[in-house]
Amino acid sequence: MQESCNIKNSAFNTGLTIVTVTEPCLMCISACSWAGLKEIYYMIPVKKYIDKIPWVSEAPNLDKDIVLSSLINPIKLTHLKEYENDFSKLFEEEMKELLR
Repeated sequence: MQESCNIKNSAFNTGLTIVTVTEPCLMCISACSWAGLKEIYYMIPVKKYIDKIPWVSEAPNLDKDIVLSSLINPIKLTHLKEYENDFSKLFEEEMKELLR
């Protein structure tokens, strides 16, 4: 993102989309909103690992759609379900120490 800001000679990347492995927390969503991003795609929902890694979400039962629509720059959050299993395997391998 920093490189694209440098290319545009701007501090903001409005209208861009970001892809992440896990569902972002509220702080990350807020930062993306302030940066002007319009959409976040993710592969693994946070609820899948909330019992083993409780810090992955500060409010696991919160309706993120309500939060997303109330942001200054609303963001669309999209779960890429078709990639969830493959990325879950990779995530579990990389995070095996935390997932015990």
